[in-house]
This record gives sequence, structure tokens and C-alpha cells, in this order.
Amino acid sequence: LEFIDRVFARRPSPLARHALAMGLRARLRDPGLRALVECIGPDVMLRGDELASIQAPALLLWGREERLLPPEVLDFFVRNLPADALIERWHRFGHIGCLEQAPAVARRAVEFSYE
Repeated sequence: LEFIDRVFARRPSPLARHALAMGLRARLRDPGLRALVECIGPDVMLRGDELASIQAPALLLWGREERLLPPEVLDFFVRNLPADALIERWHRFGHIGCLEQAPAVARRAVEFSYE
């Protein structure tokens, strides 16, 4: 439940909060997903030079209510994404803002693809 509280900008209703926590617990029992999560570490993350070499247009949506990742992660992207990358900080957007504001994220992705 504490994890669920950290990933959303606003705490879900008590029923949704418990359902999300139970669903997450069930998903994390999957051996394939567990292996994927356990292998995440600095050696598999993009390095600054790799981010800087991105040639395609880039858009990073970052939640102003991000409580899972430390602010240094955003600083890393700001320092290393290409100069023409767009970085937008959204309100009411936590770690999984794509779920919290799915229609707005979808609209923004489509708009960005035409810019």
C-alpha cells in the first residue's frame, strides 16, 4: 500500500488502492517479471552519452508529484538529453502519470508526433 501511495500523485480511493496493491503483488509473483525487475541496475540503464546521441525527436513527461525516483534522475535527463528534446513537468502526475492522465498523455504523444 505504501508503494501504491508513492507512485500516484493522489491517493486512490481505499478500494482502488487495495485492488492495485493486490494486483501488483500478484504480478510480481510472475518469475519472468521478477527476473526483469531484479536485473534493473546501473549496468542496464542508459548512460548520458547514449541519451545525448538520440537522433529522433524526444519528449520526456515528468510528474511534479514524482515520489519514487529522486530529483537527481530528472537532473540526469535534463543534462544529457539532446538540446532539442522537450521536457515537460506535469501537475497531478506521479510516477505512473500515464495511468493517471491516460487521455492527456495519449493526446500529447500524438501532438508531439506531428510537431
